[in-house]
Amino acid sequence: MRPLARVALGIAFAFCIAPTHAQEGLLDTGFGGEGNGGKRRIMFNRGDTEATRRDYPSGIAVAPDGRIVVVGTVSTPSTVQTGFGVTRLTANGGPDITFNFIGGTPTLHFRALAGPSFVGGVAVMSDSRVLVVGGSDNIGIVMRFKADGTVDPVPGSPSAFFSVIAFQPPGRGTRFVDVAALPNGSILAAGWIALNAVDFKRDFIVARFLESGAIDPSFGNGGFTVVPFDLDDSMEDSAVAMAVAPSGRIVVVGTVAQTGNNIGVAALTPGGQLDPNFLGVLGTPGKTAFDWLNNSSDRAADVAIDSLGRILITATTNPSGMDVIGVARLQSNGLPDGSFGPSGRRTLVFFLEPLRAGSITTDAQNRVYVAGSADTSDILDAPRNVYVRRLLENGNADGSFGSSGIASYGHEPDDTGRDDIGVGIALQGDRPVIATAAQFSGADFDFGVARLTSATLFTDGFE
Repeated sequence: MRPLARVALGIAFAFCIAPTHAQEGLLDTGFGGEGNGGKRRIMFNRGDTEATRRDYPSGIAVAPDGRIVVVGTVSTPSTVQTGFGVTRLTANGGPDITFNFIGGTPTLHFRALAGPSFVGGVAVMSDSRVLVVGGSDNIGIVMRFKADGTVDPVPGSPSAFFSVIAFQPPGRGTRFVDVAALPNGSILAAGWIALNAVDFKRDFIVARFLESGAIDPSFGNGGFTVVPFDLDDSMEDSAVAMAVAPSGRIVVVGTVAQTGNNIGVAALTPGGQLDPNFLGVLGTPGKTAFDWLNNSSDRAADVAIDSLGRILITATTNPSGMDVIGVARLQSNGLPDGSFGPSGRRTLVFFLEPLRAGSITTDAQNRVYVAGSADTSDILDAPRNVYVRRLLENGNADGSFGSSGIASYGHEPDDTGRDDIGVGIALQGDRPVIATAAQFSGADFDFGVARLTSATLFTDGFE
């Protein structure tokens, strides 16, 4: 997801306030409310048992005014039913009570569809409307909310209670995992499409919808584009994330089957055709795939595009038998960018502890932020903390961030044995905000959000 530019509002003064520099990458104690230490926990808790309180975030986005939207899959009192959870925080991490709510709890939205639901990504439009995607019963779902959190009607939606675009080509299962808002109000949704409603053979798919909610017939092949990799007989290729360049180029990344799991990348033109300028190592226009190292099992997590059009990918990989985080950068033509590291890749380690990738973004200086989780010890099933790493443009660790380029924290003290898993990262100006699956106990997880400090702190104490 592209970083958002800071919207500056202010008054002209006859004097200047000299800035000083703060330590970057620390928990921002001005976020989340007094006594919360830079963190905020959001609890839906629609069930009354651990199994029915598994609320797992999947995406985070920052609105033009700095408010923070987090989405995820929320459990219900039924152990087989899940729904869409949406919440919005103020810019400083407090509950945004101006965001309409359902179910009696301010700022919290819950949407239940006919079957079990999976929630993917979130995007905020330029007018602060909110887009959320996912799937329910093999149907791709797009939801849209107004800036105040009330429903934003889509013609033909099955219910006036919420606004839904339901997408399923005849006879095929579909799930959307990421979404992007285009400047003209159109909506891009990316995910996977199955050979049929029950088959594991999958391809990448990108669909474009008009602002009205109708499929855009001018995009791809009748409104959508299917990208098959089919590098081995299993043909199980699942997209996980999408990024859109300022030029309009669309990049989708996922895990593709090729004698184990590899990283697959597809690039489309703004009109939804395979991009002929993107060749990569496969030599096939519009797509490429790569193995991290020596037939390692690779699981793609996220993708971002920097200001020069280079493609950044993060994944969990295990070249030596232990999970670590991989970061790769491709040139705009799909070939590895050797200026970022050997073969255009960096492998991130944290002492001897396993790491798992969650999300990636980049800033105006083309520095790279990666969020995920790190085990707190080498003991089997040790609790996990949030792990955030910042890399310089050349791929080296940025020593000015956190401790030697790393920030790691938990929503609860380590000795509680609870897992805190970084699943999403976005930039609020130049400050990273991280969405976390924060374990309360057992299968009971809540949404967590934290903000880290940035470099510039003015002498009056405001960033």
